Amino acid sequence: MWCNAYKGGIVPPGAVLVPSLVAKGWAVRARYQGIDGGAVARDDVDGRPILVATMLRRTGSVGVQTHVSQVAEFFRSHGQDARTVRPTSSAPLLSWVVVEPSRLLRRIGLENGVRLDRYLHRILLQWALRREFRRSTPLLVYAQDPRSAYAGLKARRRTRAPVVMVVHFNESQAQELVERGLISAGGRVDRSIRAFEAELMPRLDGLIFVSEFMRTTLHAAIPATRDLPSTVVPNFLHSLPLALDVRAARDCISVGSLVDRKNHAYLLHVLASAKASGQVLTLTLVGDGPARDRLHRLARELGVADQVWFAGDRRDVDDLLARHRVYVHSATMENLPYALIEAFRAGLPAVVGDVGGIREVAGASQAARYWDLSSPEDGARMLVGLLTDDRLLLESAAEARQRFASTFTVEVAGPQLLDFLLAVSSATDAGAREGDGPPVSGSAVPPETRQDAQRS
Repeated sequence: MWCNAYKGGIVPPGAVLVPSLVAKGWAVRARYQGIDGGAVARDDVDGRPILVATMLRRTGSVGVQTHVSQVAEFFRSHGQDARTVRPTSSAPLLSWVVVEPSRLLRRIGLENGVRLDRYLHRILLQWALRREFRRSTPLLVYAQDPRSAYAGLKARRRTRAPVVMVVHFNESQAQELVERGLISAGGRVDRSIRAFEAELMPRLDGLIFVSEFMRTTLHAAIPATRDLPSTVVPNFLHSLPLALDVRAARDCISVGSLVDRKNHAYLLHVLASAKASGQVLTLTLVGDGPARDRLHRLARELGVADQVWFAGDRRDVDDLLARHRVYVHSATMENLPYALIEAFRAGLPAVVGDVGGIREVAGASQAARYWDLSSPEDGARMLVGLLTDDRLLLESAAEARQRFASTFTVEVAGPQLLDFLLAVSSATDAGAREGDGPPVSGSAVPPETRQDAQRS
């Protein structure tokens, strides 16, 4: 019944199958025309809905929100019913009354406010998912973060609908809260979230990684996740008729939250170094965050304040990209940033740090150049060399567009995602027919609040 996963075309390239599933005769049936991630050759799609579970609001500047909208739209365009479920889905007014006070506590820096906010969002999402389960048993729950996955496990109760989570975060959601100054590194909430993730993820039915880098990182951090069905499917976007304008009004643009990990201070030092050599470059920073005031002060101290536009959170990023010539990225850690994919779609060459999963975006192309994040002087020379050579700019822009078209379009990556999800569902259905299957309840995974109580 079982054959080589690659030669038999059973799973997407990069997928990992659980040995215990093999022993029980579960076949993950995801047929491809080839083994290179080509077009899906399914007979049809399943009539049961996919529940896309997320803690985030419908709109915003976060990459996960882009992923949710692109995925749901792709599913529906291929005849697969998909319903996006949020904490506000079942009772919007109640959700507002319950959640807004906890958000206020979170914003003013109280760690207990963070814990309360996370708990209330999880409970509300769990209620919303249970409502969907009462309507009809879904094909599966496609969770966008660990809390959404936990809510999915709790909501499915005795059904066999699998819960598959996509790994968007860098290292841990706790780390992202630390970076935003909301919790203390190594503190009680930090430890609780990390323990929660370590206990939760091995109990899921599958994992999707947007980069090979993050798969390697998570497997090292939580070795039990190596036994889960998994695959790597990059973030993807619809194509747009965009192209580089070498005469664009502004030079450089960077998109991302203003947090220390994004390392925007490096970009300001690059501008100062270029100015010292006689090249005055302009920079647009799209995003907001706790480092904003410090960056404003640094720009003034370096004498480049009049060259930098702090644009804040924007919903017209595509239009802004079209008004620039180069995308710059200085983060010290990334999973697979949507902003860089958006830049390639717009035909902007990039200058980036060689960290995390960023090289997986550029591949072997000349769409991106890698600067030394420890040397603003070298970074300035690289950036000026690119911006002052129109031929090089246009060649790099063409490679950026080609890289996007070959790897990150909905048409290329979307079928890989849907086929893997259908494969996991098929394996679960096969186990149900044989009277066996994965755990059917999330009760074995203690929520963060219960973990805290057990440790105190």
